[in-house]
Amino acid sequence: MVRMRTIRQCVAELRTIDPNTAITASALRRWVREGEINVVQVGNKQLVSLEAVELYISKQLEGGGAI
Repeated sequence: MVRMRTIRQCVAELRTIDPNTAITASALRRWVREGEINVVQVGNKQLVSLEAVELYISKQLEGGGAI
């Protein structure tokens, strides 16, 4: 099952996994704006897949890219 969250909820979930995470809502919004992470528009809300965010971060770390 895909875990869809608002951007704020996604950041909150990441913080429960890693309380010291440096990932912010601004960074997540930028990745969405730049097309790095897809969103689903539901009314006024943009929902992101928590799995997609985790995968994006993992790929950046493996590839040596800047997050």
